Amino acid sequence: MLECEECGGPYAISGKDRYSCTNRKKRLPIHELGGACCSNSNTIKRQDLEERVLDCVPAAFFSMGTFHKISVKMISHEIARLKQAPSRKAALEAELKAVEQRQKNLIQQISDRAAEGCPRLPALDDHLDELEATRAKLVEYLAGADQPTEDFQEKIAKVKAQFNPANVEIGIRRLIFRARDNSTTAMSRPSRVMR
Repeated sequence: MLECEECGGPYAISGKDRYSCTNRKKRLPIHELGGACCSNSNTIKRQDLEERVLDCVPAAFFSMGTFHKISVKMISHEIARLKQAPSRKAALEAELKAVEQRQKNLIQQISDRAAEGCPRLPALDDHLDELEATRAKLVEYLAGADQPTEDFQEKIAKVKAQFNPANVEIGIRRLIFRARDNSTTAMSRPSRVMR
């Protein structure tokens, strides 16, 4: 996101914790400069850059109803996610249907082998037993899924309470505080000096 003021090229880390123009470092000819190389030798420390960004963030976030806008977007995203999520009962019914279909296929294989005069395979019988145990568990889970669960409107109310503008503001303030704290910690860390 950082651009050189002279050539418009990207600024990136060069050396230890400093940003500089990559076009100047690579000595690339720039079309906009008539084929000349960028001469911008200005660099900036990573910590200074982070501090400038963090100084701008509060002004941008704490004005013009930003928290309300973010809150509305988060709530609509979460409600859309709730609407798209298949119900537990529907998922169990689909899984049960798939298990029953595999059982039918396996029974058909066993019947075909018997009709051809082939001996029964214990592995097929074992697999059929496993499928029956799975089917029985799914039927039991489905019986429990019929119990009334949390109403969709209750879920929406919880989402709205969780992502209200005040909570969004608290979350963003914590994020900024952590970022600023990490930046300060990084600057106060002693650097090793090569001798």
